Amino acid sequence: MYSGSSIGLMERETPSQIALAEGLANSTTQKHINNTWLKYLPESPAMALILGKANDEIADWLAKKGWLVTTVEQEAQQIRKKRPVCHPSINWRHDNLVELAKVEGSYSTILVNELLTELNNFDQVALLERLSSLVATGTYIVFTFCSNLRNDPSSYPVRESLLNDQALAYSLQIVDRNTSLEDKGLQLLEWRTLVFKKL
Repeated sequence: MYSGSSIGLMERETPSQIALAEGLANSTTQKHINNTWLKYLPESPAMALILGKANDEIADWLAKKGWLVTTVEQEAQQIRKKRPVCHPSINWRHDNLVELAKVEGSYSTILVNELLTELNNFDQVALLERLSSLVATGTYIVFTFCSNLRNDPSSYPVRESLLNDQALAYSLQIVDRNTSLEDKGLQLLEWRTLVFKKL
């Protein structure tokens, strides 16, 4: 079982990381996982907390590779729908996605996929604070999110400077950021990844 030891940033991909990448390339989950995450995953399966869009696909993908995975749904009916088609080892929690009152443990990796833009700035900071108490020292919280630069009134803005300022109070530090654009005509999508390390 994972002991919570620190994980250093890998300059080169290890064989296990290459295997993860190859599995990802052949997976329908590919579009939901940013490849920049790979260098922040432990070399061997560990404990992961998955939140946000496609949580079931990402959790299932990791669980099949031996990870101990917890994922959260706010609606119990979503758990009833997703659980039967996912790996049986996944630990499902019915909980508020910001408060996470029913989630316990010290995770080696926390992946938050396309959730921040569904939260106002207050809840974004509250989520970051809660996650900081669930991640092991020396390990990572990875956020990916998408904004439509050609107008998206349904999406909340993510103020990176606010998260960065608050992170220091939670013993977190931004160690990586990535931005890419996807032009889809009526939509100009900006995909962003923020990686926080627990100090």
